[in-house]
Amino acid sequence: MTQKSKTYQTLPAMQAPAEGKAELNLLEPHAFSAASPSICLIGSSVRAAAESAKRAGYNVFSVDHFGDRDTLAVSKQHLPLPNFCKTSPQQDGAFQAQLADWTRVLPTIFVGGVRFSSQLLTHLQLSDHDQHLIAFSKQLQRFDCLRAACKAEGIHFPETRSLASAEFSIATLEARSELETNSWLLKQPDHCGGLGVRWLNANLVNRFPSLPSGSVFQRWIPGRLFGTSLLSNGTEVAILGTCRGRFTRLGDLPFVYSGSCGPVPLTSDLKNAILRLSESLVRRTGFRGIFNLDWVMTTSAQPSVLEVNPRWSGSVELLERAWLAWHQRSNVEAPFRSIMDWVIRAIQGEQLPSCLSLEGKQASLPPNRVLAQDDDSTVDEPIWVKRIIFSRREQVFDADAVLKMRILSGVSLHDLPLNPVTAQYGEPLCTMVFPWSQNDGLAQKRRYQTCVRTLSHGV
Repeated sequence: MTQKSKTYQTLPAMQAPAEGKAELNLLEPHAFSAASPSICLIGSSVRAAAESAKRAGYNVFSVDHFGDRDTLAVSKQHLPLPNFCKTSPQQDGAFQAQLADWTRVLPTIFVGGVRFSSQLLTHLQLSDHDQHLIAFSKQLQRFDCLRAACKAEGIHFPETRSLASAEFSIATLEARSELETNSWLLKQPDHCGGLGVRWLNANLVNRFPSLPSGSVFQRWIPGRLFGTSLLSNGTEVAILGTCRGRFTRLGDLPFVYSGSCGPVPLTSDLKNAILRLSESLVRRTGFRGIFNLDWVMTTSAQPSVLEVNPRWSGSVELLERAWLAWHQRSNVEAPFRSIMDWVIRAIQGEQLPSCLSLEGKQASLPPNRVLAQDDDSTVDEPIWVKRIIFSRREQVFDADAVLKMRILSGVSLHDLPLNPVTAQYGEPLCTMVFPWSQNDGLAQKRRYQTCVRTLSHGV
């Protein structure tokens, strides 16, 4: 891959540790080598994407808020991303100059979760091609585009109204009592991990003029929430896998992302419906890269699609672990070295790897293999679990002390801060990732729960 300025796409992001977990000085400029391809990843937290890029052989130049230990370990250089809520890029000349230097010579991917990304884009030298790729991403994220695609494919899409729509106001709600019965959700743009989702109430209605442009109101649909990650080269679409989401309530945020488990099997009808919808979206937008489809399995056992995001979602690292484990067990050689490798090649328009459509192999099941039932007791393939650990009290969180704990076998800890930090209640501390098998009994489950409680309450 040549080292020229090319911003591939905007991919909003995954859950990250509490803000301010690392304060680093700008590193010295690195002499680029054509023998070792380099890439710049920008996002609120780029840890998992950076690990995937490093696995594919890239020199990673990372830009995020946190600079956690894992990110620094796989990065050639790291640049702290300013908090645009408190300052503007114009006020940070060193950041602006370093970012401009990197993006001028490095292929760049927005891994996501960067609020006020439009401010950040003003500091990138974007070609017309780059601008088109970003436009494709923004188009894919539009709710009216998703509504039209769902209608064309006969898939349910909940009632969703734009903040700018004249018909949506407190006076035209079907009943004012709906504001107090959790019937509607407010969804704000430039957020991820549920940080922009709130129940619509009278207080929010009074704040309509100050809400970000692009905010929407969506009728709440009860059910089990899933996320399907897909890959497109602008023409073809393939399913990477599906994970079930886990959420927690923090203050007035009812659906804060707290982890995933997967890959989970889907029925053939459901998989085909998701693939048809995704192909329709790609035809409408020309999107290239990785994207995530969030959907709910309703109480009537019908899927309802909530939103689509051009992003490296928080569950992709679980899918990558599952794919690597499957290739090792089945002795089938992986065509590329990591999912980020697939993403970069797809953005370049290359043909998607054939392994993404593997069906009927006799050795063992690839992670996206369609099974008859999602609760089939005959399935012994392990799934991967990701748990974000939130602080349940004010505490000083010291990663060195945490790493001395006797963590359960098979559990890995990620997103650990470089230095001890003072964490407030509700702030994310770190991330647990571990495999889970149906053979793991109740005792093992309780040991995992004890580990979560210990980390969240302090060591």
